[in-house]
Amino acid sequence: MSRINRPVLGDWLERAGPEPARLGFAISTILAPAAIYVGGTLPHLVREELARWLEFASSDPFDGARVVQPEILLPEVNAADTVAFGAAVMALHDLAAMDQGVDPVWIRSLWSVCDSHGSSFGT
Repeated sequence: MSRINRPVLGDWLERAGPEPARLGFAISTILAPAAIYVGGTLPHLVREELARWLEFASSDPFDGARVVQPEILLPEVNAADTVAFGAAVMALHDLAAMDQGVDPVWIRSLWSVCDSHGSSFGT
């Protein structure tokens, strides 16, 4: 994406930004992650702008509700095949969960709920 139409990108971010903000906030209230990675196949600049919505103090996704702010990270490497990338990462989630005594099936069901609601967070 060598030429970016800033007004179009800005309009898209105003429409799309609240969704990952609400999803990230909800996940933060339940799982309290140390970090949220904004990865996927979108250009780095677009992911960077989208990540600003995950700064909950400024985006305020739930009208004044507060949660511990996770670090927002943007991997430098784009995932060429996000489905394969996500499947590979799930194995790591399962290993970490088993180390902590958490049933990995519960983690997969949480991801399924996010996917079934059309969330494209992380892509």
